[in-house]
Amino acid sequence: MDKDSVLKEYLVKHRAGVKEIMFDEKSIEEMKEKVDRRINELETEVSKKDALLSEKDQQTVSQSELLKEQGKNLSNAIAYVAKTLGISEKEAPERIASRDSQNE
Repeated sequence: MDKDSVLKEYLVKHRAGVKEIMFDEKSIEEMKEKVDRRINELETEVSKKDALLSEKDQQTVSQSELLKEQGKNLSNAIAYVAKTLGISEKEAPERIASRDSQNE
């Protein structure tokens, strides 16, 4: 008996087991492909979210810098008002507020 005949006989005799093994291997490959696709999808999602977070972080930094600049401008304005009126910088905001309420 040659090798091919022996193999054929074995495959015919153990057909159910061979089919099961072949199906399992195919299933494993299909599952591996599905898992790989899902991993790629998740990596893409994470990259997109990272980009959005990075953009929001940049906006937050810009807003923070703007607020700091406005705070400096306000401090300078209070210092100017205090100097002009000859009062302390602590009194200046109170004076400004009282003038605003008088003008309303």
